[in-house]
Amino acid sequence: MLRITLLGVGGQGIKTAEHIIGRVAFLHGYNVQDQPLYGAERRGTPVFAFIRISNTKILSRGYIYSTDFLVVADYYSLLRPELHNFLKRIKKGGIIFFNTVNNEHKVREEFNISDTTQIVTFDLDSMAKKILNSNVLSSGLAGAVCKILDFDLTKLEEAIKIETEEILSSDEHGNELSQLNKNIELAKSTFQSLSSSTINNMILSRDNEYEDFEDNKIISLQNHHPNISKNIITNTGNTMQVIRKGWNLFKPIIDYDKCTKCRICFVYCPDSAITIDKQNFPQVNYNFCKSCNICYTECPVNAIDMKRKNKID
Repeated sequence: MLRITLLGVGGQGIKTAEHIIGRVAFLHGYNVQDQPLYGAERRGTPVFAFIRISNTKILSRGYIYSTDFLVVADYYSLLRPELHNFLKRIKKGGIIFFNTVNNEHKVREEFNISDTTQIVTFDLDSMAKKILNSNVLSSGLAGAVCKILDFDLTKLEEAIKIETEEILSSDEHGNELSQLNKNIELAKSTFQSLSSSTINNMILSRDNEYEDFEDNKIISLQNHHPNISKNIITNTGNTMQVIRKGWNLFKPIIDYDKCTKCRICFVYCPDSAITIDKQNFPQVNYNFCKSCNICYTECPVNAIDMKRKNKID
C-alpha cells in the first residue's frame, strides 16, 4: 500500500489536490482512501491531507504516521517546530516533493534530509501565478504527484473535471470553462515538467498496512473534573463578567427526574452558564444565560424546557 501525505496551508487547495489525486488512482483501478485534516478558518494556517492507495482492500483509517510520499506545498511551513517532524516520518526509500525555487542540494542541506530519501523540487508557485494568476496550487500539485507516480495524463484531466465541477461556478460570461481549462493547463504543464519515479511500485508491495501502529503504546487517561475541559474565561471584561439576564424572554428549566447527568448541556453551552454540582447535575446560572436554546435543543432525553419569563429580572 502506498501512503501519501500532503502538507500546506489553508488557501492553497490541499483538499482539492488530495481529491484529484485520489480520483486519478481510483480511475486506474486502485482502492483509494483520501482524508483531509483541517479546522475552521484555516486560511494561512497548516492543513494536512492523507491518501492511501492499494491494489487490495484498505482497512486502515485516519492519520498516516509513516509515509512513503510527502508533498510539501508550502516550503517554509516545515520550519514550524510542530511540522518539522513530518520529515522524520518518511519511510526509507521514500520521496518528498517540494514546491520551492531551491534546488535539491539546498533543500537537503537546509532540512538535513538523508540520502536514502528522494527529493523532487519544482517552482509551482510561479507556474500557478503565470497560468491561473493565483496561488491556488491544487491542480498543479495533482499534476506533480501523478507524474511522479507514473499515472496517466488523460485520467488526470478526467479527475480534474470531476473534482472541480462543484467548485468552479460559472458567471454571466461563462468563465467556468475558462477556469477549468486553466487548471488542466497547470496540471499538464507541471506533469510534463517532471520525471516519473519508482515509488509507484510501492502500491503493489505487500508490506503490513498496520505497521504504522507497531510502536504505539496504550495510555490510560486519568479521570478529571469536567471543568478542566470546558472553555471558561474568567478574567475581567469577558464572558464571565458580562451579565446577560436581561437579554432573554425565556429561560431553561431542568427536570432533574429526567436528567441522566450526561453533561451534554454543559458541554454545548456557549457562554459557560451551565456548571456541574457535587451530585454531577447541571446547574444554570441565569445571570449568564442568554436563552440561546442550545441546551434545550441538544438534551437527548428532553429534560430541559424553555419557560417564558414573566418579567425582566
